Amino acid sequence: MNGDKQHAVWRESIEKYGKETQSIVCMEECSELIKAVSKRLRGKPDATDNLAEEMADVIICLYLLKEMYDITDEQLNEWIARKTARQSKRMQADDPFMEGEDTEMNAAETDKRTLPMADTHYAVSIRSIYDAHTDMLKGYKLILWEIQEIALIAVAARDYPTGMLDTIPQQTLDDADALARIFQCKNYRNDETEMWNEQD
Repeated sequence: MNGDKQHAVWRESIEKYGKETQSIVCMEECSELIKAVSKRLRGKPDATDNLAEEMADVIICLYLLKEMYDITDEQLNEWIARKTARQSKRMQADDPFMEGEDTEMNAAETDKRTLPMADTHYAVSIRSIYDAHTDMLKGYKLILWEIQEIALIAVAARDYPTGMLDTIPQQTLDDADALARIFQCKNYRNDETEMWNEQD
């Protein structure tokens, strides 16, 4: 399948499944890549092929995110250039043979770049799902929260159906941990008390 056909399939998937669902898929695929990298570091069998597979999924997701949220190549290239220059400065600052006025990192300039990214904060939690008619446990819901100045807004969620007496599935716990790592936020698991208290 050539590039044009691939892009056509990806665009069609957005139309078919919708922006919200595809966004959640992208988060899940990032989680899978984290696990694949971990397996490769631990030398698991077939870890390299698994890593390549999960990298391919995330590359596809990057295209989906560009399409869904109108991210331009110019924006991406600008951020790639900034991040690469910043990493170069960090490495040079750590190298005693390359220290000097020309390679000194401008902390104030770096802070200005990162300020727009710091305005949004997230949290992760897990909730029990009950049947509205029988009040019996149906499963669990993993929620990504956006912490705004006056409220917590659920921006994405995924259900994990279980039996009525089952505990939280390990997959739900693993996904919550992965999501918290991706968004660099706190994972409250199934106790949101502290999360809501912080809004008071």
